[in-house]
Amino acid sequence: MEKSIPGYFKDITGLVRSIQRAEGNPDCFRRNGENCDRLDCFWRKCCLKKTDTFSINKHQKSKLSKKLDDLRGTVIA
Repeated sequence: MEKSIPGYFKDITGLVRSIQRAEGNPDCFRRNGENCDRLDCFWRKCCLKKTDTFSINKHQKSKLSKKLDDLRGTVIA
């Protein structure tokens, strides 16, 4: 069994796309490669990385927690 490392996530593509859809945004995470024109996207930095894992700092974690709290009660498909 793989050990979990705090602040690191694997294969979050589906989760991020679900959050994007729930927010009413296009679910484009890791679909556009280097051609992303969404400069204000919360996920952009992670999206453009060439790795299957990424880390988030405390500030980003706080923003993500707020996003998830805001989406509570929304069905995420």
